[in-house]
Amino acid sequence: MNTEKLRVGVIGVGSLGQWHARIYSELEDTELVVRVHDSGPGIDPAQLETIFDPFSTTRSEGLGMGLAIARRLMELHHGRIEAANSPGGGALFTLRFPAPAGDESEPEKTP
Repeated sequence: MNTEKLRVGVIGVGSLGQWHARIYSELEDTELVVRVHDSGPGIDPAQLETIFDPFSTTRSEGLGMGLAIARRLMELHHGRIEAANSPGGGALFTLRFPAPAGDESEPEKTP
């Protein structure tokens, strides 16, 4: 398996002004780990416990289903998603996927 790290930068503009997000991926032990770190205000510490619960939202126009759906999709793929505040500021989401087993030098053929 290719163990090179992938780094992607994203710049956007929203209601809070300009923001930056960085996406990193790497192979750690038996997992493919993808980290998304933004430059926003971070996550309210009181909300960290319930951020993946259905209907948990701080937005007036939101339903609070996005992260609940993301968590369920990760579980269906035998992975997990975690949320935290980065020590330097901003939110940090970590997605952990089980790494494929065996030699991945050849693409998998589908019938």
